[in-house]
Amino acid sequence: MNANPAILLVGHPNVGKSVLFHRLTGAYVNVSNYPGTTVEVTRATARFDASAELLDTPGVLALPSRSDDERATMRALLGEPVRCLVQVGDAKNLRRTLTLSALLAELGVPMVLALNMHDEAAARGVTVDIAELADELGAPVLATVATGGEGITQLINAIGQARKPESLLHYDEEFERHIAAVAATSPPSPPPSPSTARTRTWRRAGWPSSSLAATAWSRTGCATQPGNTMQPSKRCAMRPD
Repeated sequence: MNANPAILLVGHPNVGKSVLFHRLTGAYVNVSNYPGTTVEVTRATARFDASAELLDTPGVLALPSRSDDERATMRALLGEPVRCLVQVGDAKNLRRTLTLSALLAELGVPMVLALNMHDEAAARGVTVDIAELADELGAPVLATVATGGEGITQLINAIGQARKPESLLHYDEEFERHIAAVAATSPPSPPPSPSTARTRTWRRAGWPSSSLAATAWSRTGCATQPGNTMQPSKRCAMRPD
C-alpha cells in the first residue's frame, strides 16, 4: 500500500464509479491485487493534483464484507492512509446511497458525496435538495453525470473542501450508558493508529442490518429503529418534481 494518503472512491456496484475515476485521473495507472484476493485495485495520479493518488475500490453490496470485492474495499477503507473518501452514489436511489453514507461517516475521515446519474434521476421525476442534504451530512454533496463529464470541476473543488460528516447512527440512551460504563472501566492504552481507530469505530457502529437498509432514508423521513437508528433533524432531502 502507498504511504501517501489516498483519495478513495467508494460506492455500490454500477453507480458510475469507475467512469468518474477515469475522469479524475491521468494516464499512469497501477493495477494490483490485495493479498489473499484476486480482486484488481486500480490506482492512478489525479489530473488536478500530481501529489494526490486516487484509489478505485470495488463496488460493495453489503457490509460487513461477503465477497472478495467487498473484502478488498474493506481492507482499503480500514488499512489505507486516507486523505478523503469520495462516495459515488446513485441519485435515483437515495435511500440505499445514504445507508452506505451512514456507515462511511463512522470512519471519521473527510468525505464528499457525489450523486451520480443525476440526469437519469431527473428523467424519472426525482430531484434532490443538494444544499439541505449537505447540511444534514455535514459534508460536501454535489450532482454528477460521469458519462457526460458534468460536475467534474465541482467535484474537484469539493475534494479540496472535504469534511468529516456528522454521525448518522445513534443508539438508545440505555445502550449508550452501557458503552460509557465499559469505556470508564477499560485500562488506558496507547493512541491507536488511524486505521485501528477506524476499525474500532466501525465495530462500535454494529453494522446496521439489511432491515435498516430497507427502511432508512425514505421519502417521508428517516426511519427509526430501536438500537441502531438514523435520526437527522430534517426530512430526507428527496422529493418528486
